Amino acid sequence: MAAKESFRERQTQELEVIKSIFGCDVEDLRPHSNETQWKPTDIRILLTPLRDSSNGLPQAYVCTKLHVTCPSKYPKLAPKIMLEESKGMSDQLLESLLNQLQAQSQELRGEVMIYELAQTVQAFLLKHNKPPKGSFYDEMLQAKQKREQELLDIKKQKETLERQTLIDEVERRKEIFKTEAKRRGEPRRSMSESNNRHPSSSESSENSSPYYRGHTYPNKCIDHRNTETLYFHKMGRQIQRGCCLGKYIV
Repeated sequence: MAAKESFRERQTQELEVIKSIFGCDVEDLRPHSNETQWKPTDIRILLTPLRDSSNGLPQAYVCTKLHVTCPSKYPKLAPKIMLEESKGMSDQLLESLLNQLQAQSQELRGEVMIYELAQTVQAFLLKHNKPPKGSFYDEMLQAKQKREQELLDIKKQKETLERQTLIDEVERRKEIFKTEAKRRGEPRRSMSESNNRHPSSSESSENSSPYYRGHTYPNKCIDHRNTETLYFHKMGRQIQRGCCLGKYIV
């Protein structure tokens, strides 16, 4: 009997503390038809993101109700925990939070724990306190990011086009230079090859004739205006044709 009274006293004292902290956000779900008969704690607390001096009063995008049902031997036995009427969180997040609370309740067996469980919920809500997808704020943010990405893509495309245009121009000038160099080099090679294949007239004349003509020089004689030199290369002599005999010696 004394043990039962001990569990009752501890639950009663804890419930008074919880109500003083959370005020009207606490719902006592125990029936009040027979107030003379004591029943274990069964409460539900509306919780929002944890507030402290560092974050001030953040706008709450998420909330949930922590439903704690205690057995008669609580806190020796862990309570039953549920999350109800949650907003702003996915089913995966709620399941993760519930698993965390259940593990914590097993660790805290033997001590009253409702306040600690509520603190865990509030910290989790603060961590995941984000605007829901599809909200006006989220749409504005997405639109801004989309515009910035479009401008960045346009800039990259422009830089790529300019770089490719520059490369094409360099290649075009290289081809023009190669073509010009090739065109200028062909006549020189042709002339050189032609000269090698066809000897000069003086060389041909020297090889095919016993003599060959040299240069024509002006003559001071009135009757013979010009003098032509003939070379006899085999004999080793030369004769000036058209020269007056009295005036020039061969």
